[in-house]
Amino acid sequence: MIITIGSAAITAYLSFRLFRQASGTLSLGKINIISYAYYLCMLQMFLGAVLVNLGYDKHYTLDYLAYRIEAIEDATTAVYLMMIGLPFVMLTIYKVLRFDPAKEYEDFLNRDTVENHNDLLFWLLLAVSLIQCALLGMLILKIGYIPAMKIVFHDSSMNYALERQRIEDISLFGITYIKDLILIFGVPIVSYITFAFAVANREIKWIVLAFVMFIASGITQTYDFSKSPMVFHLFVFMLMVIYFRKGVKNIVMVGFGAAMAAILVIMYRATGFDPSFGDIYGGIIGRTIFTQFGVLAYHMEYFGKIGGFLAGRSLSPSMLRLIGQDPSTHMRSAKVIMEFYGSRSVYDGTAGVMNTYFPGEAYGNFGWAGVVFSIFWVGLVLSFLFFLIMKIKKTPATIAFLAVLTKALGQMLQGGFFDFIYSFSTIVTIVGFLFIIYFSDIAGFFTGKKRKAKVQAAAVSEETADAGTGTAISEIIMPEEEIHVMESVTDNNG
Repeated sequence: MIITIGSAAITAYLSFRLFRQASGTLSLGKINIISYAYYLCMLQMFLGAVLVNLGYDKHYTLDYLAYRIEAIEDATTAVYLMMIGLPFVMLTIYKVLRFDPAKEYEDFLNRDTVENHNDLLFWLLLAVSLIQCALLGMLILKIGYIPAMKIVFHDSSMNYALERQRIEDISLFGITYIKDLILIFGVPIVSYITFAFAVANREIKWIVLAFVMFIASGITQTYDFSKSPMVFHLFVFMLMVIYFRKGVKNIVMVGFGAAMAAILVIMYRATGFDPSFGDIYGGIIGRTIFTQFGVLAYHMEYFGKIGGFLAGRSLSPSMLRLIGQDPSTHMRSAKVIMEFYGSRSVYDGTAGVMNTYFPGEAYGNFGWAGVVFSIFWVGLVLSFLFFLIMKIKKTPATIAFLAVLTKALGQMLQGGFFDFIYSFSTIVTIVGFLFIIYFSDIAGFFTGKKRKAKVQAAAVSEETADAGTGTAISEIIMPEEEIHVMESVTDNNG
């Protein structure tokens, strides 16, 4: 017991110190990508590992372990390695890049937001929004009702598990990607962007569009009766408020967390589940603290002992094809674990997958070597993205980008290691936001306005120099899409 407590205390202390340096701050009111990862890992993995090793091991996920003690020990070791190794790798990368996360993040928060009044971008997003809303209307017609209304007005006769399976099988025009990419993924993205521009510009057209897309995105987040996506969806808006306001008080974040917990409880009760706050093993508490660790223990037990390692087959089919492997051999470790440990749910047709944090899938494919490499790779990805975003100009689109990426990377931590190797949705997100961020530059290049502005500026400067006047040039006509700051030009005599 002394060894258990001592090792947990040392790991907690080192992890706290390292993550605080890697994130720049662990203040809830100034949360960022790195600190968000820290809190997720602490809550969903480290806390569960510590409690299980202290004897609180009655969670249902641990009941199916055949090699219980060994699996728990291996899972605990993987968690402790992750908690210390992840921030250590990030700090090493920062040192190479000569990047000070505390200074850079504070500068980012205090930097003024560049308000870009771009009519062309508005009309582009309006067109996309209209298409999305039309497709969302078609999806609702196919479902037969608005799922969010079924949650608000509880229908006790409905089997939510089977209904969820039916809804997931629905497609539009026979193409699954229309529902998954354009609606479930795309509508929230557009809602974040429009919200950011509405806050920055405070123009009626942006506010109305942001409101409509906020409602539409709420429908997409609950379309299959999922509960947690709505909470994480609202969290993105809270992140954008933090970035716009240059941070908020910690008490505000505590209040926000309490409100999100209340929403979860309401949604659980509405769909027929008991939140069970009085039982640490059941309901929301048990799922948050113990489930991820329990599934990690499944991975440690199954692969290498009961079944063989997947040896890279968890790569996406397109990546397998790229490296010359048969894409039909693709298999995520979470699916294998569900089919073995959750066979009853598979038989009932209500099973999905059993996801856990990225060391689980890395172990399922390559053993302990995979765990070590995954910690290095994920640390590299997180640190590089944080570094990159801090160097981009702060605009409404940049703020939305950082908030969305924070949420996405948090989900990837729980989704599996190979999401950090190749994730189509993440690539689309990054490319899409970079397009929005630099939309004015791109539009200016193709319309020729940017080139014209430079010619006008050069001509005016030359005329002023020839005239020999000491008048400062403080204004030059520029296209509406861009904001240019020009230094005053004076003659040689001052």
